[in-house]
Amino acid sequence: MNSLYSVVAISSDDVWAVGRHDPNFTDYLPLTMHWDGVRWRVVPGANPNDDANLLDVTAISSQDLWAVGGTFPGVGGGLAPLTERSDGCGT
Repeated sequence: MNSLYSVVAISSDDVWAVGRHDPNFTDYLPLTMHWDGVRWRVVPGANPNDDANLLDVTAISSQDLWAVGGTFPGVGGGLAPLTERSDGCGT
């Protein structure tokens, strides 16, 4: 199940959305998606295997995007902050 929590539109063909992907209803994986004016595509994040989610995204420019959220570092651990930065090219 996918959940999107935040969207930022730089232009009509440059839109980013973040949230979480829960492929087996037990693990949360960060989810980043990009709209190029034709279709949405999933963009791999820096930490694709974390038990985490992204809650908000902002764009300083089309080459400087920031997403924030949280990750659960281990059993019994609390929520730790998660920050990801993208150059807008899928990295």
